[in-house]
Amino acid sequence: MIVFNKSVPPAQDRYELSSKVLFPLELDSEGKRVYDSAKAAEIESELARFSGTKKYHQYGDFLFTDGMAAIERCDAVWLILDVFLLQTLEAVQREQFQVWKLRPHDKGFGATLRCEDGNGNVVFTKEFRQTNFPIPNGIDLFFSNGVLYLPSEH
Repeated sequence: MIVFNKSVPPAQDRYELSSKVLFPLELDSEGKRVYDSAKAAEIESELARFSGTKKYHQYGDFLFTDGMAAIERCDAVWLILDVFLLQTLEAVQREQFQVWKLRPHDKGFGATLRCEDGNGNVVFTKEFRQTNFPIPNGIDLFFSNGVLYLPSEH
């Protein structure tokens, strides 16, 4: 379970948290990221089991669900923090319902985090040069009314 202090760290600290690599990464001879397919399948299976939430977890002004708390297993607390930090952007704030899509790049360690309005229109995009996200296909998240949750919890 992820345990957050309810006080929000300064923006600089949040950025530093979101840019750290938490475990070693490897590339194959073609420059593609090497994934632990068994771990990825296990994580995807675990995340798919969440439906609704029994408890909301708080971080600053925001809440997240039990399913999002399981993201800790992906060593991806940085993803939760980035979505919350990006709520300070005016374009993002205008969207009452947001779809966040993290997609690791095919080559290298990078990834793209995109915020959409729920109708497929891109609101904001952020590129990561390096990420440790362990699921090759990435993940989709929903944010609405100050709550971050998995699509299966909608």
